[in-house]
Amino acid sequence: MNNCRTNWWMSIETGRFPGMEIELGEALTAGLVMAGVFSWIFAFPWFGPLGQAAHGYPGFLWTYVFGFAHGAGYLVFSHPAWRRIWGFSQVFAAGLSILVLTAVIVLLPLPFWLVFLLFVTVGLAAAYLVMAWSPWFARQSRPAVSLLTLMIGADGFTLLVSKAAARHPDWLAFMTMAAGLLLFVGTSFLSRAMRVEGGAGEPAGPQVDGERDPRAIAALGAFGFTGYVIAGLMFRLVSPAAHARWPDADVWGTLLYLVGAGLVAFYGQRRSLPQLSVMILSTLGLGWVFFSLVGNSPQVIFYSYLIIYYGLGGVDAFFWLSLWTLARKYGVRRTFGIGLGLNVLVIAGTGQLLNSGLLKNPLQEPVMQVIALIIVLLTIPFVGPNTPAFHRQPSGPRPEDARPETNQPPPVQSPPSVPYLAQLTPAESRILPLLIKGQSDLVIAEQLFVSPNTVRFHVRNILRKAGVPNRKELMAGMIRDPSVNG
Repeated sequence: MNNCRTNWWMSIETGRFPGMEIELGEALTAGLVMAGVFSWIFAFPWFGPLGQAAHGYPGFLWTYVFGFAHGAGYLVFSHPAWRRIWGFSQVFAAGLSILVLTAVIVLLPLPFWLVFLLFVTVGLAAAYLVMAWSPWFARQSRPAVSLLTLMIGADGFTLLVSKAAARHPDWLAFMTMAAGLLLFVGTSFLSRAMRVEGGAGEPAGPQVDGERDPRAIAALGAFGFTGYVIAGLMFRLVSPAAHARWPDADVWGTLLYLVGAGLVAFYGQRRSLPQLSVMILSTLGLGWVFFSLVGNSPQVIFYSYLIIYYGLGGVDAFFWLSLWTLARKYGVRRTFGIGLGLNVLVIAGTGQLLNSGLLKNPLQEPVMQVIALIIVLLTIPFVGPNTPAFHRQPSGPRPEDARPETNQPPPVQSPPSVPYLAQLTPAESRILPLLIKGQSDLVIAEQLFVSPNTVRFHVRNILRKAGVPNRKELMAGMIRDPSVNG
């Protein structure tokens, strides 16, 4: 039994699972690690069912305190001045701090001002953890696997505790601590992976898509406004009516949310994002037409609720895939920090205005319902095929095989005196020139924009094919052959 636990721990830590190719294993690991962090975020401070466990104050109050601090944290940590703070010990300390502060918030009687300060602190710390993880996600060749693993884990846990909290309100403190423990376990794996890989610095790989395109930024902003603000207002109008008649509507909604996210994630990994934007916005428009124009019968409300939930899953997947794509032009932490930060602040700001009564949901008026539909329809051509920067997606399982040849070391050609070079794969052929120069796994990974685990995997194969036990002998043999070094 202990051996089984050790093997599972090592599989999560290294991203290598028995019978699974290394790229898929790493993508699965990246998703599992961050699923723990987002399980805590979604279940407790960010509109979570456990938020009411904090001293009886309105749960939405702490949602917005956390949300504004969390969004600001993304923006702050996106600045290059913070590049020295991305270490495995800091990540472990941040995860442990959130676990301890969660226990303090839930279990101890505290004054209002101190609870406020603690929610600000955990909001900043959670943003730090996501930003520390972002380079790991950005270098995945299969981001759809990571993304869907994260969503299934986080949303599944949130749905579970939501149902449990409704039936057993006296379990709130226990379930909140369980959410904090999940976050700590996820950050522990992230910390161990960073220690193995020598840190989590900004990947220094080639910029894949060439020149930067401001239209891509504008298109993502327009999509985010439509997908999160307009669709969020739609959801707020439809959701109460659906839940009033069907208490378990959120179960079906969550399932369709994950289906929508999965279809978009896997389709977007192989195809172009502009096609996806058209599909997602059309789905949201269909759900809204169904609700506002067909009628307000119970069946129409329920189906509209499910369609909009399905569309919101696609919105989230599209947004994350867009950040993954743009990170290769604008830098990983800069892209994820600004993108996620603005997204969280907009959602928190809109929600605060609505819940405080300062803003009435404009979609309650029939005229505004028509205007919202027009906005959705007008957004489609703007974020569609006219945003060419979104077209580039890696088509193969190995990210290093998808890089332009001009930005990488050329593959080593096989001279007659070194016949084993003909057995190397394209990826191994690109690693070999860097290997014989004495580059470390981490440096090679940064130059090829892959993970150090992938580099180690290919290095082992190179040594096996060369018939040498270590790098030193490999380098000695290659240096002696002038045809290789010339």
